[in-house]
Amino acid sequence: MIEDGEMEVGLKMRGGGSIGVHYAADKEAGSERYLFEQQEAEKQCNPPTSTPDRYKTRVISVNNQESWFPAEDSGANSRSDQSLKANLSSEGILYLIFEGITEGEGEIVLLLRPKNGSTVEGPSVPIKLLPVAKMFEHWTASPTGEPSNSVVGDRDAMQAAIDAIPANPSKTLDSGVYDPNGPEEDDVIVFVHGWRMNPWDQVSFGETSFKRLWQTGFKGKFFNFSWPTGYTDKGNLPGDEWDFPLDFDNYADSEEVAYHVGAGPLKAFLNHLNSQYPGKVRLMAHSMGGIVSSEALRAGAQVHTYAACQTAMVGHAYNENLAPRTDVAWETPERYADYPPQGGPIYGGINGKIFNFYNNLDFALDAWQTGQKWKPNDSEGYSCHAFDAANNDGNFLYGGDYPPLQFPRDTYEIFAHAAEGRSLAIGAEGAGGMKGKFDLANGFTPGSDSNFTADPADHSAQFRGTLMIRWEFWRALQEKAFSITPSKVRP
Repeated sequence: MIEDGEMEVGLKMRGGGSIGVHYAADKEAGSERYLFEQQEAEKQCNPPTSTPDRYKTRVISVNNQESWFPAEDSGANSRSDQSLKANLSSEGILYLIFEGITEGEGEIVLLLRPKNGSTVEGPSVPIKLLPVAKMFEHWTASPTGEPSNSVVGDRDAMQAAIDAIPANPSKTLDSGVYDPNGPEEDDVIVFVHGWRMNPWDQVSFGETSFKRLWQTGFKGKFFNFSWPTGYTDKGNLPGDEWDFPLDFDNYADSEEVAYHVGAGPLKAFLNHLNSQYPGKVRLMAHSMGGIVSSEALRAGAQVHTYAACQTAMVGHAYNENLAPRTDVAWETPERYADYPPQGGPIYGGINGKIFNFYNNLDFALDAWQTGQKWKPNDSEGYSCHAFDAANNDGNFLYGGDYPPLQFPRDTYEIFAHAAEGRSLAIGAEGAGGMKGKFDLANGFTPGSDSNFTADPADHSAQFRGTLMIRWEFWRALQEKAFSITPSKVRP
């Protein structure tokens, strides 16, 4: 009856919320290939002239009023035909894609109306529509209780920023709230962002991580953990095609904040989650977020696995046997591989928890080496006195004054501003002795765009790239690093 035009089909919402409805470009199977394959995504969103363009256009908007699918050809051309009949599969099945428009909870009700007859309500399915930010929980170590940036600079500003870090994080106003009786499984993933993220980015990277995990089959609970990194604008250096921070000291200042956040609110948060979901808490951190996370684990945070992604921390802090760089005349003693209070690498004790996602082509981690060369940061007043290379000794000073900075009391200040890192960043090489590792530059499908490159954007590729290009990363994160079997299989 539908094929011959004797029966109209429609939808309406019973309850709150509204949705937009699109015909699926894969009209024969209704698969999710458009999420994973660029060509299929183009068919759905931006089709070439050889395929119908009707899929990118919203067919109907569904709210508490009756909405009916077009029963007849629009008459414009076959490419734009939005009639229900033209979009049925060869077996008479109609595949649809829904997009949320307004928040609410209710039921989608099927409507049927015989030609010249009355509307009949058919079956219904429940639906809950939420903004993405309310589909997971967002906790922040910001002193304001909302995502923010620390105001950093001289020692007075630094001390004020450090003193403002709360002992425990707080839930943001836009956060979702997990129902203890909800459908989510007990596997937990916590995400920690990196440096120079403004408040909007702190939210955005969390939203993207949640969506990519869900789209690739993660059914557990996701928590975004934001922290008050410093922020500086960027500009071009003369003769340089790449942009660099206008405040060069902001990185070191933010690094010092990162250590304190890790030892304080992140450790507290991870242990709180572990008490609720013992043995189920996984930690994922990006770039400088790896410093926050490493310090939390060193301070005693308990996690199943920590996925270190393009981590901007000295490799020797984890493995003293990594090859040292030979392009620098060192001015300070080695303290990452030989941490005075304990001997050996400062983070050697957490290696059994770390799965390292590394990219030896990473542009940002290559630039990170320059920051290590510039230590001790004399622009901020740091120096090293009586450096003895033969005995790996020397005194770290601030303002040229004695007594010198001391371990462990001043560890964070020394590492952030004064002690040179003599190896590559751990996110730029596949160090041994860890729980596992994955080569982001060569580990995905050979010759595909999934492999990370030296492009500056690829330092954050998993967050900035489309799922069609980056789905392999998000599957590897779950399967290889976290030992989670996703509920979805790529179509």
